[in-house]
Amino acid sequence: VFRHGDRAPLLYGDEGYPNDPYLDYEFYPEGPAQLNN
Repeated sequence: VFRHGDRAPLLYGDEGYPNDPYLDYEFYPEGPAQLNN
């Protein structure tokens, strides 16, 4: 449960997985773990 609004999963740490195809993907301009419209 997330208490402070919606968010995307983090790409590093405990929320990622080793074979993630988007691990090295660049999320410009929002950055990783950001939601967009």
